[in-house]
Amino acid sequence: WEENAARAFPDGVSIDDILGVRLLDNMAFVNLSSNMYRCCQSLTAQQERNLIYAIVNTLTSLKRITAVQFQVEGETVDTLVSEIFLRGPLIRNPGLIVKPEPEESAEPTETP
Repeated sequence: WEENAARAFPDGVSIDDILGVRLLDNMAFVNLSSNMYRCCQSLTAQQERNLIYAIVNTLTSLKRITAVQFQVEGETVDTLVSEIFLRGPLIRNPGLIVKPEPEESAEPTETP
């Protein structure tokens, strides 16, 4: 694990929620569970982008894989939450993943 790395997957999701990855030509088809779909519904737009592109960018870093197509329980869906259209393949885009804003310190600051 990288120090200070943000978690891309929402709470309630496990490795079992990735039902499979099928490779066909230069494309990876990722089949997600309905539980993963349900757990993602509370994600913000940026969290959704981070999750989708963490998967896309990881898979497209492999030799031969140039695009990723998502499914939920074997069916194509429009979106995982609301922002990214999933009916077509997605290509690598590392610029879409951003680091989370640092949380403000809860400690009071002293004034001179």
